Amino acid sequence: MKINFKKLSSTAITPKKANYNDAGFDLYADEDITLEYGETKAIATNIALELPDGYMADVRPRSGLTRDTALRVHYGTVDAGYRGGVGIICENASGEEARYSDAYSTAAALAVFTGKDNEEVLEKANKHHEKSVIKIKRGDKIAQLVIQKIPDVQLVEVDELNDTVRGVGGFGSTGK
Repeated sequence: MKINFKKLSSTAITPKKANYNDAGFDLYADEDITLEYGETKAIATNIALELPDGYMADVRPRSGLTRDTALRVHYGTVDAGYRGGVGIICENASGEEARYSDAYSTAAALAVFTGKDNEEVLEKANKHHEKSVIKIKRGDKIAQLVIQKIPDVQLVEVDELNDTVRGVGGFGSTGK
């Protein structure tokens, strides 16, 4: 199957599979972005797709990046009728480092105000702040695109649903 795509900028990178039978195509940032702790932004790939009817594409996180960093890529869906640029919704989840960063920033401000130990405190504050900031550069591989066929499903409203062993058991009902 062949799916058409278009680069929306001269710097956009063609989505690629690392291995022939991989499920996803790697997606690359086409802009430089800084994410402060707790911040969420959409990062441009500047790639547009022409998906056929009956297909969709998921934008998904890369497992190694999720394991090794505080960058969290949120799932996104590209519908067949959409022709705009594919974006990657990213969040900086480095909340723990941020708390230390805030504490050191407050201490640094006090040190500057009082004139005591301000060099050492400012150095610590800067180190902690750097740990809580994520910098994404143009060309960084940050997500993957998985293209899937969508089954033709119709929802039918009924008065009753069939019983099952699980029944209405929801979150955590099957154990921990």
